Amino acid sequence: MKKLFFDAHTHLSASEAKVVSHGESQVSRIINSTCPEEWIRFARLTDENKKTASQNWLLTCGLHPWNLAEAGLRSTWQAQFLEALETWAGGIGEVGLHRDQHTSADSFAAQQVALRWQLSVAVKRNLPVSIHCVQAAGALVALLETTGAPKRGVHLHDFRGSAELVKRLAKYQTYFSVGPKLGPLTKKRTAFLCAIPEGRLFLETDQAAQDGAMRMRLLQETATALADIRGQTPTEILKVTEANARKYFFGP
Repeated sequence: MKKLFFDAHTHLSASEAKVVSHGESQVSRIINSTCPEEWIRFARLTDENKKTASQNWLLTCGLHPWNLAEAGLRSTWQAQFLEALETWAGGIGEVGLHRDQHTSADSFAAQQVALRWQLSVAVKRNLPVSIHCVQAAGALVALLETTGAPKRGVHLHDFRGSAELVKRLAKYQTYFSVGPKLGPLTKKRTAFLCAIPEGRLFLETDQAAQDGAMRMRLLQETATALADIRGQTPTEILKVTEANARKYFFGP
């Protein structure tokens, strides 16, 4: 039976000994790492789960903006990152930009330097890249204008933007993943969710350890809510998001 459930953005909890737990074979997952410590743990997991890797899950390597300060003190993080891509990582993520009231100008500048480098690697190797972007859409667009995007495009995870930004990001073949927390469903948010082209839509949970049934339930609930907003059926949403994600993450 063809899979319908594809979780385009997840993490791995510290307690998960294996990537694929009982029941998870029914859900394909993209599993993001966020710092050098996680890269080491992910490297150990790949040998244990090789049989299911090509069909069910993909591990990705990324330096998250929240972890930049600690990792940035090490001159070796870029070498570790490249080694991961050569040995176990099938994509890049979770990377990105995050700005809030506590973010200094220097910190945000450092985030942009790190993201520019990671994007350049993704472009050079045409790898899938999953991006976290909070209150930094303008800076992200500016970076993409200088680095370009991989031929396969880029993936914005749980992005909170406008319908106009969907149009601006279309030139970079941008995919958008939507998770269980759809709201608040303001006029702007609803317009954004409706503006995402059908061929550029993913579903995600942004969750770590879950049994397969729980993960499927979250994806089903998200598909149902999104279908109501977009005027589609839940099955249509599940089918198209599974096909989109499989093409983006596992395609050539």
